[in-house]
Amino acid sequence: MPPAPSSSSLAEPIHDNSHAAYISNPNCASTSTFTVSGLKTHRVLQALVQALANPPPHGEDGDATEPDVAFEETSVRLFHTYLVLCGGSLSKEGNETLRTWVRAELAREGGEKQLADRWALDGPGLGELLARLV
Repeated sequence: MPPAPSSSSLAEPIHDNSHAAYISNPNCASTSTFTVSGLKTHRVLQALVQALANPPPHGEDGDATEPDVAFEETSVRLFHTYLVLCGGSLSKEGNETLRTWVRAELAREGGEKQLADRWALDGPGLGELLARLV
């Protein structure tokens, strides 16, 4: 008598372009490896550190010299994702520059809560970022 078919052989095939692929292997939807590679290869992180520490003029005519709050928030959240969630790292110089800038912004805002609110970092987000910049 032949062996009974196993439950795995009775399962429907999982095709790469279906949602079932993401359910059976959630990591197949992860793009962080490719993103981190691109951020490093194209020196995006270094450019963002410099743009935060020494913001270029912006606005319609390039006449706005105050910080671009939306750019800051987006960049800081990218650094939180890269450094905290993906375990990335910056060059020694980049880390020092970003740390100095964040500390200056902390002093300007008057505390972690105010700065976390400005950058829309919920819960422990700012503390986690600061810990990675030590």
